[in-house]
Amino acid sequence: WGKALRVLEPEGDRLTPFGKQMFPSTEGFDPYLEDPNTIWLLHWRLARNDNQATTWWWAFNSFDGGGFTKKQLFEQLKAALTLQEKSIPRSLERDIQVFIQSYVGALKPGVVKEDTLDCPLTELALIRSVKTSDGRFQFVHGEQQSLSHAIFTYALVEYLENRLDPSRTGTVSFEELWNGMNSPGRV
Repeated sequence: WGKALRVLEPEGDRLTPFGKQMFPSTEGFDPYLEDPNTIWLLHWRLARNDNQATTWWWAFNSFDGGGFTKKQLFEQLKAALTLQEKSIPRSLERDIQVFIQSYVGALKPGVVKEDTLDCPLTELALIRSVKTSDGRFQFVHGEQQSLSHAIFTYALVEYLENRLDPSRTGTVSFEELWNGMNSPGRV
């Protein structure tokens, strides 16, 4: 997880510069993940990592459906990986289960949220369980109350730094900011 979130260096277990800012013992920005801004930053980093978090990246960047079942997500992601001639991991079904649980939680009725060990990403409420017989889930689009202007601006600047081609005019359309691959509006 540390490497997929780019908190740890790809080789070894050293903190990245981002990791050093966030988690250097108890003096970091948010060493206990208590600030929603930190969770939004972690989501931003995870959902843009197509190499180590393929399911997360694909679900937030390529999947166009609003509602889905685990089976639908599996079939569409499998088809996308096949089209890209990427290998399909044997753990794909498990990856999808972990992906859903990381945003929805364990889905145990009658359990107090504070008494669970759910992933901090559940606090973002980006995916919700829909009460249907086929076990549907729904992406929650629209204004996100817990997303601060500062974190959105950080994501926007990072996106533009990575996106802008010096040979182009230096502009990005609103449509691209809203729906472009790895854009703040999409992720």
